[in-house]
Parts: sequence; C-alpha cells; structure tokens
Amino acid sequence: MAFEPVSGSASHRMPVQYGYCAANCMRRESWRVAVIGDAGLPGSEVRLALTASGKPRLMWFSQPDWRKDGEHLFASCDRACTQAANWRAVTVATDSVGEGEGRYFALDADDNPHFLYSSSRPDHQGAFHRYCLSFCLSAQNWREQKISDNYLLGAFSLAFDARNRLRLALSAEQNGRKGLVFVICESECNTIANWKVTALMQLGNEYDLSLRLDAAGRPRLAVYAGNSGVSGEEKRLHYLQCDSDCHLFTNWTRSTVGLAEGEGGNLDLLLDDQSRPHMVVADSAYLPKRISLVTCGSLCNTPHPVWQRREIEGDESVSARLCSVGYAYIGKRPALAWLGATRLLVAHGVENKCLGHDTSIHLVRLTAAN
Repeated sequence: MAFEPVSGSASHRMPVQYGYCAANCMRRESWRVAVIGDAGLPGSEVRLALTASGKPRLMWFSQPDWRKDGEHLFASCDRACTQAANWRAVTVATDSVGEGEGRYFALDADDNPHFLYSSSRPDHQGAFHRYCLSFCLSAQNWREQKISDNYLLGAFSLAFDARNRLRLALSAEQNGRKGLVFVICESECNTIANWKVTALMQLGNEYDLSLRLDAAGRPRLAVYAGNSGVSGEEKRLHYLQCDSDCHLFTNWTRSTVGLAEGEGGNLDLLLDDQSRPHMVVADSAYLPKRISLVTCGSLCNTPHPVWQRREIEGDESVSARLCSVGYAYIGKRPALAWLGATRLLVAHGVENKCLGHDTSIHLVRLTAAN
C-alpha cells in the first residue's frame, strides 16, 4: 500500500509512505511502513504499481510551496522495501498543478514506467505522456511526447495489455463542457498519429472513472457521470464495455449500475479471472458516509449485467470507535486488490471529526471481503 497522511513533522508535511504486510494483514501490528519522500502540502497523489515479480514502483507529485511549480518523482525499490534507505527516487517532470485523482501512473508489460500529466505553463502547455524504457532512475532516460494542446485533460486512467498495447481513459474539457474519452494505441505508441480516440459520454463536476482490462485485454470502465446535465445519466454510476475495435463508439455498450442518484462518486473497479466486474463505491462524491462493494452476479459480459451490493463500512461504526460524538467521511479514494482468488481487499480513507476537538482524525482503513 502507498499513501500520504497529514503529518505534524516540519520536514514531512505530507510524507509519501510505503507500507507492506507479509501475513496476518488485518492486524495493524503486521504492517511495516517507511517514509519514502515528501510531497509538501499542495502535493501528494502517490501511486503504487508492482512489477511482474512484485517489486514496488512509486510516483508522486511534490509541491512544498503552491506558489512554485511542483515535481513528479519516480521511485523504485528491489529489496527490503520497508527500509527507506533501499529506495531511490528521481525527478522526472515539472508541473504546476499535479494530476489529482486517477490512475495516471502505470507499468507496461515489460515493467517500464509511464505516466500522464497536463501543464498550463505558457512555455510547456498541453497534455503529455512521459515514459522510460531503461535505467529509469536517471532523469535523462525519460522521454516525453505531447498528446494534446489542451491542458484541460485529467483523471487519467492508464493501462497496458499483455501485448504492451496502450489503453487510456480520461476526462477532456473544452468550451466549458467535459466528456469521457477513450484512447487506444496498437503499436509504435511513441508516434501520436497511432493513438486513436473516441468520445464516450458527457461528464459533469464531481465525476469519477476507473479503467481496467480483462485477461483478454478488453477494456471495462466504471464511470460516475457527476453533474453532467444529461437527463437519465447525471449523478449515476455507469458500466461500459467493449470487446473489439474500441476506437469506434458503436462497439461500446453502456448500462447504469442500480444505485441511487448521487452514489458512486468515489470508486474503483477490479475484474476477476472471468471478466466479472467488482466495484468499491462511496455513497456521495463530496461528503461520503458509507462505502459499499458492488459486484456483478450474472450476465456480466452482456449489455445488461445484474448487480449485487453490500455495505462494507458506515460512519456510525467508525465514529463509535474514535469518539462518542462526531462525524466521519467514509470512502475517500477507495481501492481494490485481490487477496487470493476469492477475497477482495478494500482500502479507503476516513476523515473523522470529534466535537470539542480542533483537528480531525485521518485514517487509512483496510477490509477483507469474500
């Protein structure tokens, strides 16, 4: 796990932390955590990816002073990674705002790191794909390609299939309107002409999205539309599928997941070995009070999946453990991972406020679910 908690330390105001557990991971004492770097206060956005052999790679945005540009840092470790001394990091890009939400950092099928970012700087404006193919702890080995003049791109969700073909979902804003865009590249992806783009649906404020590929490399998307202004779509959670030629809009199917209006604004998607989707969702994009697991029970690879839902955690159960009177925001930046073949790990952030106290308690919660 990787995260950036708020810290009282002057030297690590938002410390980038890497945690690892080898066994009995539902006990806090089983986890070992190391501070890898400093993201500053406006920074953070730490993302974790594992190589094929399970070695951790990290990306984060460091901005100690919001009045100055920040930096994207890449870090790697190959052994004893709960010891900070075994990590090495390098600055690989300069940026003004960071990337916010989204899986903007990923490893390809050869374990090479890639990330997407946008920049509004007049001398470097637009959206960019930055990657490295060897000796990636040397900044000079990182390459960059500009993918758009539009710097109002974000919520990048990047993935590579087993044949190293790039797949990307993102939000694009133009003339005050946001839309969901899907991108594919089959080969020679260092040439932007080989990137094929299709627009899938309209988005609004407080949207969220998560892209995954199944074992066959087929894209699956969970998308919360936010305040899109489209009747029947806005403030709803949608599931999108495509099996071939996914640069063509007509090859995509979309269905609404049976949640109430406004639910799904914080989400993550994961697929099992039968391409069945599993989602962790919060009940609100802004002030979530509970987090749930939503899974497909049948007809999962058809235009009409059948969904099942169960609550993982609510604000009452968390608040009761921390203070007698207070509130909790449950389900911030949730994430899913497999624990064996049939169990899911659900991680999410909690902010709890006890009345009579000046500060909030911030937690990272972990739940195992069959």
